Amino acid sequence: MGEDGDAFPDGGQVTVLLSGGLEWSDGGVNPRPFVVTGGSVVLPEFTATQAGNGTVTVTGSGVLAGQVALVPVNDLRAWRQDLLAGVNNARAGESLPPMNLSSALSDAAQNWAEHMAATGDFSHNLDMATEIPPGWTLYGQNILYHFLDSATVHLSVWLDSPPNRAHIMSTNDNVGLGRAVAGNGLWYAVQYFGRYGTALASPPLTGC
Repeated sequence: MGEDGDAFPDGGQVTVLLSGGLEWSDGGVNPRPFVVTGGSVVLPEFTATQAGNGTVTVTGSGVLAGQVALVPVNDLRAWRQDLLAGVNNARAGESLPPMNLSSALSDAAQNWAEHMAATGDFSHNLDMATEIPPGWTLYGQNILYHFLDSATVHLSVWLDSPPNRAHIMSTNDNVGLGRAVAGNGLWYAVQYFGRYGTALASPPLTGC
């Protein structure tokens, strides 16, 4: 979210104000100053506490004029890491083995999340079986949309739904995780499950 246009010069400062229900998820002050680097400002990820009515206001300081391109942080890796930990903690509570995070399943889940976010078509992917790696003996999927970008909240929603919980507690041994944000600020999240009898290749969850 933010404003487009000519970037401020490097080293300049802008002030970012979140309003209409938006707040900094890392507890930062509001409004908040940022220094321009590479013609843009990277925002810490923020969370919408109300759906669909948040705004981001950008103003320059001193003699700077123009607008700066704001790039909200969309930390998919951290979300996947948190959600995977939550899934496996829930499974451990039922004396079930942990699921492995699969790169291929995650890529497929991410594609479907982006499709839903782009089109607003909130539905299960009927072609999932042909879009995930072959060799599965069982598969399933969970989907949701929510105004909060939170792995903890997303997992809670799924665990509170008996059919979705059944997928999380199933004998599937690999999971793929994807999520994307729509233009109206809603987040679409996807879990793809598959039973392969072995751990598929996993994406990195730490590092750059």
